[in-house]
Amino acid sequence: MEDNELRELLKAERKNRDKIPYGVDIIDELWANENAHTRILIKFLGYMNNGNTYPFLDMFLKRLRQHCPQIPEQLEHPAIQGQYDYIDALVIGSGGYRIIIENKIQGAIDQPKQIERYFDSVLEPNHSNSERIFCVYLTNDGSKEVSTESLTPAVQEKLGFHDHSFGRFIPLNYRDDILPLLRDFLHLVAQEGKERVVEAALVQYIDYLEGRFSLRASEKEYHEAMQSDIGKILGIDLKDPLETWKKLQQGEQDLQNVLKEISNHKQEIVSNLYEEQKKGISDLAEKHRLKVAFDSNGMNFFRESWQGKAGISVSEYKDGMFEGVWCSSKDDPRLFECLKKKFVEKFPGSDWAGGWPCWKWIDQSITWDEWVARTLQNTDEMVDVVKQLIEKYRDEVDAAIAETSSETS
Repeated sequence: MEDNELRELLKAERKNRDKIPYGVDIIDELWANENAHTRILIKFLGYMNNGNTYPFLDMFLKRLRQHCPQIPEQLEHPAIQGQYDYIDALVIGSGGYRIIIENKIQGAIDQPKQIERYFDSVLEPNHSNSERIFCVYLTNDGSKEVSTESLTPAVQEKLGFHDHSFGRFIPLNYRDDILPLLRDFLHLVAQEGKERVVEAALVQYIDYLEGRFSLRASEKEYHEAMQSDIGKILGIDLKDPLETWKKLQQGEQDLQNVLKEISNHKQEIVSNLYEEQKKGISDLAEKHRLKVAFDSNGMNFFRESWQGKAGISVSEYKDGMFEGVWCSSKDDPRLFECLKKKFVEKFPGSDWAGGWPCWKWIDQSITWDEWVARTLQNTDEMVDVVKQLIEKYRDEVDAAIAETSSETS
């Protein structure tokens, strides 16, 4: 793409932006991330109407059956959980049925043995439900494929996944699967006319997804004008579809390269800002008789007496920032269970997942880099924020470890 073409495209976008009518979508404004999308999906799946049925869950199961006939038409006594052993969403039914939902709407990278670990975590002790475990790999538009790093050969075999069949592994996406289901669900809820809040939530979320996929009717004029201008600026000849596709692909790649460089530059600036703060944070930790370990997306505080048992962290997880207390089962599983119980008692109302007995989201819509930049924008020193974090948890961790050590000795 030539420099003048890029400039002309930017001018065209600014000019055509006026064709988008004024509108407000709550989800657009709140910058929903992967966790937020999962929570919204869980809410809709768990909706029970006056007839004590789960209409959206039943619609969802019907869609799954198109890919995997082994999925039941309905689940008895269903329950939907979020963040069960780090699983984004888990649909549970009587008889050992488990439907793992791994949400990749934002294109998050697959983690090593991720799906294998999830499968094993919902497997009953006697393995009696191994044939009733399913995994839904939910992406944005279907373009992201699961990696063998996550869907390992071992779990492929357990799910019946091979060259000629996906088995009980079900790839779905928001554009072609979830959005049509939500439209059908909205029609049903609107007909019943009894759940105005649910109806309003559906209207907003559908509007958000339609905007995400350039499907809003209100923005049709804008998209048509942009397509026309792109064609003129890039010299596209619609009589030659293949050449048109090549030019658009090259233009897209050029823009992605520019965006990548902008993103890298932002990260470099934030990294430099963070480095400047580390000395003050280390001095603060030493003042409180703590040690600090820094990594690329967070920091972890501990004492010698805590090491291997517990710690205080502020970190990024799945495109969101959280703070809290963790405990480890590495050396002593019995001690781990006791510590976990103590922390849950000392910090009531906290979330719980895996080895994190007490944690809370600082902000689920920002990354570590964004949090660092925002923190430094609001205060000259990140030390002030870290000081509050340490003072909030330190004494309770000391007490929990002392109490647990005496009880387990």
